Amino acid sequence: MKNNPDNNNPATVIYNLPDALTLTYVGEGAANVVYRIEVHPQPRPIIPPELEGTPTAERALSKWKHHVDAAKYLSNKLLRLRKDLPTTAPTEVSHNNWHRLFYPLFQPSELVEQQLVTLNNKSLIKALNRNLLLNKLSYSTVTANPSPERDFLRGQSRFGTYLADDEYGLLITDMTPDPSLSQTLIEFKPKWLTQSPNAPPHSRRCRTCALNARKKAKAKQAANSAPDFCPLRLVLDHKDPRVRELNYRAFWTQLLERELREEGMKRLCGWVEGRGVWGYLGGLQGGRDGGGVLGLGEEEGEGEGEEERNKRENLQVAMTLRDCSFYMRFDKDDNLLETRIGDLDFKSADKVGEWRRKERELRDEGWYLGLERGKRGAGDGGRDADGEERGGCLLSPWTGMRVRGWEGDGKYKYITPMGEPFQNRRPRRRSWGGSTEVEFRREVRRLIRGNAKGLMREGRWERRNSVGGRDGGVV
Repeated sequence: MKNNPDNNNPATVIYNLPDALTLTYVGEGAANVVYRIEVHPQPRPIIPPELEGTPTAERALSKWKHHVDAAKYLSNKLLRLRKDLPTTAPTEVSHNNWHRLFYPLFQPSELVEQQLVTLNNKSLIKALNRNLLLNKLSYSTVTANPSPERDFLRGQSRFGTYLADDEYGLLITDMTPDPSLSQTLIEFKPKWLTQSPNAPPHSRRCRTCALNARKKAKAKQAANSAPDFCPLRLVLDHKDPRVRELNYRAFWTQLLERELREEGMKRLCGWVEGRGVWGYLGGLQGGRDGGGVLGLGEEEGEGEGEEERNKRENLQVAMTLRDCSFYMRFDKDDNLLETRIGDLDFKSADKVGEWRRKERELRDEGWYLGLERGKRGAGDGGRDADGEERGGCLLSPWTGMRVRGWEGDGKYKYITPMGEPFQNRRPRRRSWGGSTEVEFRREVRRLIRGNAKGLMREGRWERRNSVGGRDGGVV
């Protein structure tokens, strides 16, 4: 997946926008606003016979040809402009960091490519900001029975932020689906595909699941709410491809508003399996962050040595990769047309303090170990701190175990998230049809937890972690 960059590619060439164009709002994130570009068509200039071949005629034809080429070149691109916020770097600096740190890691076809573009029209940013402000005013005039937020250009949470008066913008690959072709776009963040280097030994939650559990508890979310998908399942290197496919299917099912057709799902799982995309990205994340944010020194600046500066930059790269987005576009028959990685904006060093605070909270409050209930006196609605009910993390010793079915002798079998048989036991009640099904499943959970705790007490619990190898034995 690694790219060997050269100097003859659009990523290193600054493009000039034509004057005759229209920008249409597409959407925005915390740091940027994205617009669709429509170049106004221009007729071919009519050259009088007496001027043919003259410099004046050549200039007119050249300008028209450039305009036609621009319309074609910009037809599959969007314009991204940064917001005027303390956390956003100038566009030129941001692009140079992208090209230096992330462009070499992937093939161009795997990236949401970007190119610097000069904003020649000095009144462009002012005009766009006026439109953003007018949208706010149109919303604020609604005093009774306000329309849903989706009826307005911007989300209400975006009010008060506007574009920076920057010399440059960015042209990015247009990954929006074509409605006329019934295309579908999936956008998602795989998050942390390896465990945090600062997680305590024998953690029962990965970094993503620990943070999600803390957020839910702070929001007092119901304990029986749907568990978040554990990203470690995407890199689970299980010997049985059927188990890997089940994990992929569970992941896509949470993302999609509709279910993919069976053939489409198989092709998607096959693509992930064949490319090794999650394992590669997880390797990049873990390889750049060996010691974690708590392994950095507290001081930053002139007193910081070169080794410490390199560690800090590597952490920023790793955190950027942990917050990147995947864009996957499908046609109407669920064929995967294109997939690209985006949102690779180099994270600011100003965020190190926030990352350090979050990591300490997850460690000190027991969220990694699933002990927060005992320490804080509050849990998720009275449920245990370690099971699937609390988030379904792959690192939990009994999360995800499920009944696989009756064996011939009246015993039942349930399996771990790794797909391996865990135990064969005879239930108290053999009949579980109809009204007894719930009781049967309760019995399954009781036996799973009882057996797992027994193995832990005896020191005989050993399992494979998400990236291969043993995780240290006793949980």
